[in-house]
Amino acid sequence: VERARRKARGQISFYGSTPAYRGLLDHHGHEGLQETLNRMSQQGQWGEMTGRISDALFDTIAVRGTPEQVAAKLRSRNTFADRTTLVLYNETAPDAPVDLVRKLES
Repeated sequence: VERARRKARGQISFYGSTPAYRGLLDHHGHEGLQETLNRMSQQGQWGEMTGRISDALFDTIAVRGTPEQVAAKLRSRNTFADRTTLVLYNETAPDAPVDLVRKLES
């Protein structure tokens, strides 16, 4: 689980470094983070960038848990979108994506 969280934090920090994510970060109370991440990316501080993604921000942007927990969280959060894109960081449970989709369908 922790390895998956690290990978997801890396992706969030990369996305957060782009100007397109400034509004999202600002909206959730992380003013200035996009600029910081962008500067860090230009300096090649990729590993350090992940440390800027707090647990609170991670849980605001990402969903983690068992397939059943993730399905419930996605349903409760996603009352406005007609689609969701999943990025799974799970190398140890190959059936997890199938389980997740089944839980989402039920």
